[in-house]
Amino acid sequence: MLPTDIVVVGKIKNAHGLKGLLKVTSFTDPPDNLAKFSDCFISKNNGSDWSASAILSASENGKSFLIEIENVTNREQALAIKSELVGVERGRLGGTDSGEYYWTDLIGCVVENGKGFQFGKIDRLIETGSNDVMEIAGDLGKSLIPFSDEYLLSVDLDLGLIVVDWEPDWN
Repeated sequence: MLPTDIVVVGKIKNAHGLKGLLKVTSFTDPPDNLAKFSDCFISKNNGSDWSASAILSASENGKSFLIEIENVTNREQALAIKSELVGVERGRLGGTDSGEYYWTDLIGCVVENGKGFQFGKIDRLIETGSNDVMEIAGDLGKSLIPFSDEYLLSVDLDLGLIVVDWEPDWN
């Protein structure tokens, strides 16, 4: 399966106990959507290589989840995949409403303002509680711009372009 067909939905934080349970941070919204997936992929090399697996059980554990996956039956096996990503096939995700986007689709998009000034490309998005923030890498270094209706003029995923109401000297 190609990495472009897989969407990251979580990250393995650590092993939990002796029987191969994994402590996983969910990247889904709401977080408990992670527990709805049975087939998954585990990444090696930060998402460039994936191996198929299956989630046998998932339960909330504070702000994380305890996940049991096939063929991980002891602590050593669980520790071997610590810090790896958990992904699912894009087709398993539901559609988005107008104005909603999967973060994975925004990463790599060019961000420019209404005057045509290009800030660079989105490296990652940061959840802050009040609104998400785009971290953009460009000629000016890193820029942080809120991903909110107040500043978004347009989002065109086909063109890979986000236009914002933001000035270069606001960072």
